[in-house]
Amino acid sequence: MHIQLSDGCLVYANKRGTGLPTLFLHGGPGYWSGSFEQLAGPILEKTRTMIYLDQRGCGRSQHAPSSTYRYDRLITDMEEVRRFFGFHKWSVFGHSFGGLLAFLYALQYPNRVDSLILCNTTLYMAESLTYQLKYGSNLLGKTVNPPTQTSLLVKHFQDTIIQLREAGNWERIQFQHTAHAKRLEQADDRPDNQSDHRFQQAFLHSDLFAIDYRKRTTEFVKPVLILAGKHDHAIGPHHYQRFSFPNQQIALLDCGHHPYAEDVASFYKDIEQFSSVKL
Repeated sequence: MHIQLSDGCLVYANKRGTGLPTLFLHGGPGYWSGSFEQLAGPILEKTRTMIYLDQRGCGRSQHAPSSTYRYDRLITDMEEVRRFFGFHKWSVFGHSFGGLLAFLYALQYPNRVDSLILCNTTLYMAESLTYQLKYGSNLLGKTVNPPTQTSLLVKHFQDTIIQLREAGNWERIQFQHTAHAKRLEQADDRPDNQSDHRFQQAFLHSDLFAIDYRKRTTEFVKPVLILAGKHDHAIGPHHYQRFSFPNQQIALLDCGHHPYAEDVASFYKDIEQFSSVKL
């Protein structure tokens, strides 16, 4: 279904399942929730009421003015979606860039968040892109000294991604075993998966791009599950080690960036254990 937000933008939010209300936030920036809903939903929905939200401008949601592609507006969107469904509070589950959004929402609305699940999440985008640039350049047989200036870093990163795709090596950033990429490609191959390319550009060039939010993890005291892929070269396999949530649980998965398409058994097991144990 689509929900009309206070500024008139229509966002897609699908409610499915029974149990703990849980908002899922996709990554990208500029991806969608459809593939996660297809691959992870059937099991998660047995114990959770899942809300699969396509952020404004992404997937099945309406494209919006580029001036609204901002962190503060996305956080407001999430809160408006919560109020629409009538949840007093919910768990927030973020994957990749979506984990950063989940954390920023939790900082602003701590009384509305029951718990966080951060799956292969970056809380410092500049560091993750720098890691990915270095790793991708190595796959191309190149040595690179990443620039510190945001605009130059983003340009080098995007140029490297193009070269990796041309060389057939892009999947090696995202997956431990590239055969798993087919599952995600099939789930993403839908006519309604129509993200606005301006969305990604807005967030890659945002002032918040260079802020290390790991320094603020001590401020959120409710339970946090950190799911980290041992072979996640999109975020960096050790990025999570500087998270310092007072009530965190860390689960290492034998996968790359998309555990719901790779290390499926461990992914579900760790979430179920987190759900059943009060930290």
